[in-house]
Amino acid sequence: MDQFDAAAAYKDDKPSATWQEISNAFDIPKTTLFGRLTGRHTSHEGAAKKRLSEAQEKVLVSKINQYASFNILLTPKEVRGIAEMLAGEKLGVNWVSTFIR
Repeated sequence: MDQFDAAAAYKDDKPSATWQEISNAFDIPKTTLFGRLTGRHTSHEGAAKKRLSEAQEKVLVSKINQYASFNILLTPKEVRGIAEMLAGEKLGVNWVSTFIR
């Protein structure tokens, strides 16, 4: 359970608690806490992988590994091309570097 989950559980248990009280208790900035728990903002971690589902990501990694097993290293442009076929949409030029992180 991360600190946001714990803060959400605390808010559920004590609905009269103010956002500031919860912020202080869990050492989370009040605006971040409010935004995340009311659904106005999401974590950056989840936002980076929205273009491909987990299953599509596994297929992409499998394809990359398949080429690597034949000593063929794919360029970022080629990886993006495969990912675009899987996603069914165009991806940004920096998508691959974000995906790798």
